[in-house]
Amino acid sequence: MRFTDNRRMFVFLLMIRKIQKAQILRWLSVGCCLILATSLVGFENCVAIGMHSKLVHAQETATTKLGKARGCVAAWKWPLKARSKSDQIVIAEFDNPVEPWLPGHRGVDLAADLGAPIVAPSQGQLSFAGVVAGKQVVSLRIDNFTVTFEPAVTGLKAGTVVESGQEFARVEGHSDHCDGRCLHWGVKTAQQTYMNPLSKVKSRKIILKPE
Repeated sequence: MRFTDNRRMFVFLLMIRKIQKAQILRWLSVGCCLILATSLVGFENCVAIGMHSKLVHAQETATTKLGKARGCVAAWKWPLKARSKSDQIVIAEFDNPVEPWLPGHRGVDLAADLGAPIVAPSQGQLSFAGVVAGKQVVSLRIDNFTVTFEPAVTGLKAGTVVESGQEFARVEGHSDHCDGRCLHWGVKTAQQTYMNPLSKVKSRKIILKPE
């Protein structure tokens, strides 16, 4: 009887050990799966982060290149030939009045000698060349802007297409701005409002007239 009880106890303990072993193996299996899953998620996150970083870098590079390209396209050239930026002198600044009928200065006056060649600030079309109120005026149509110069004369006919930087006129004739020593440069928008021509070009030297 005692032997039978001992045998039963032995069998019982053996079954418990098998159950414990199976449970341990199950726990180990679950733990390994969790570790593997975590590793895979971490790997996927690393791959996703890496791809996102490359995509952001590519987008930033493309945006930078596009920004530079737009900047180069948008800028106009100085309308007078100059050896250096020190020759790009403004002697009268833009002063747009609050109301159209009020006095002001609807353009800028650039230092220039008689006979100085005038170049196209950008590609455009000659829209007018003649006398307005006793002043010699030459106008270009550039995009949606009307660009005027005075005193100026040209041998080209209206409708002629001029390229950016092309000589198309020269400083000559009469103007009520500064005869013989400057070129008045004006820009009008499609809405018939005046804008500062200097906003269309790059850095320049400014010398204001003395009071």
